[in-house]
Amino acid sequence: MGDAYIFIFGILVGVSGAILGVLGYIKFFMPAQKAEPKTLPVESQKAQESKPVPELTIQSGNKRKTYTQKTAKENYRAITIAKLPSKSLLNNEEKIVFQALSGFIERWNNNDKNPKEARSLLLLAQVSLGEFIGLTNHLDEWKQEEKDAYFALHSRRADFLIVDSDYMPILIIEHQGSGHFQGDWERKDKEKMTAYGYAGIPVVETYSKAEGSRKNHLEETHIIGGLVAGKLNEKYNLKAS
Repeated sequence: MGDAYIFIFGILVGVSGAILGVLGYIKFFMPAQKAEPKTLPVESQKAQESKPVPELTIQSGNKRKTYTQKTAKENYRAITIAKLPSKSLLNNEEKIVFQALSGFIERWNNNDKNPKEARSLLLLAQVSLGEFIGLTNHLDEWKQEEKDAYFALHSRRADFLIVDSDYMPILIIEHQGSGHFQGDWERKDKEKMTAYGYAGIPVVETYSKAEGSRKNHLEETHIIGGLVAGKLNEKYNLKAS
């Protein structure tokens, strides 16, 4: 019996050694096959590269218009091809209004009769409405109608904006220049003025020339300053000087 056990044990040892030998050969002499990364077909790759960002729907009155946004790659390509140069922020008429308003703001801020909190006003030009009209919480938390209104306003600009030391909007000046009354200007003006009204921001309008009863035009810039002063006096509960 003892010889039989020895014989069986020897067979087991031999089989184990053979198995280990085969495994060692596979490990050291046969090249390991690496799993190739999965790649999308060429058509799918092109579709991914050209996939646009989500569409933007803007509500304007009773009309809804959907814009298909271009991809970042398409935008960059357009920029590199066009190579657009810089240009003046203001046209000639707007420069006259800006200079008149700048002089008025300087005099206003240096007037000791005005309260201290009213003597740190700043004048800004061509400011997007979306930068100073809207909610303060994150856009993802807005209701859909609030998002629609925000995107509709973001492409609109205030010609001139007066802000206080905290950059809160105080007064808007809209210059209706010689090229203003074209196309669907009435609809655009209505949208802007409605937004200003809901936001509680007063507005002064200026014009390129006198028409009818209009007196706040470029030939009478001192009248423009007087209109702005009147609005600021109302804002800060001051008596007209």
